[in-house]
Amino acid sequence: MKYYYLATALPTISLKAKPDVSFEELKFMLKVNLSDSDLEKAKIFKKFIDITNLRLFWLNKEIDPRGNLNIAELEDAILIKDFFDDFVFDFLDRYEKTEDRLKYFSFLIASFFNNINSSQKDFLKFYFKFERELRLVATALRAKKLNRDILKELQFEDPTDDFVAYILAQKDQDTFEPPHEYHKVKKIYKKHINDPKKLHLELLEYKFKQIEIFSEKKPFSIDQILSYAALLIIVEDFYKLTEEIGREKIEKL
Repeated sequence: MKYYYLATALPTISLKAKPDVSFEELKFMLKVNLSDSDLEKAKIFKKFIDITNLRLFWLNKEIDPRGNLNIAELEDAILIKDFFDDFVFDFLDRYEKTEDRLKYFSFLIASFFNNINSSQKDFLKFYFKFERELRLVATALRAKKLNRDILKELQFEDPTDDFVAYILAQKDQDTFEPPHEYHKVKKIYKKHINDPKKLHLELLEYKFKQIEIFSEKKPFSIDQILSYAALLIIVEDFYKLTEEIGREKIEKL
């Protein structure tokens, strides 16, 4: 199905200016314009936010409002074992204490990607693969910098997975060399290793560019629409972090 009207109605988005549409407004536009099957794809896309919101919930922090569930719905889903897939409730049963759920949260993230990647295609397959690999590369780079055991850092990953195996093969080396397509991530990491916020900003720029490249190949499709949603999240996060850095500079004056 082609979405000519919706695609042309969405404001141009870039990291050079604040977006003219909020994610909340975009969610309404998707609800009005997408087919039921494509709305389900949008729901799956936002499920990763719901998963990461579980950690914020257990930390008693404000959750990201761009997921499918608000805080009350999130609490209900946990209580009555609804909405989430079985692997989430298996995790909750396995780790009953909040401190353990936080300690082993990487296991839940790994479970999400393992469950989601094999069942998706097109944008969702690209996006979740990209998110997973970027996280694994960042984990490996951080482990080498801090002299941590990569085997332990990736203990919940499948060692037979090609990407994981590539990382583990370098466990005894002094440095980590990511696959060619992620060499720029290493350059960004080395440049801002001692400045987490600037590191985050440049990684957001990197993510924006990669998703934008994918989107350009999928005009007027649900893939373009979902790409726009991912890009909007990045731009909102980018400007939120930019403003935080700005306030910190003013406070130091």
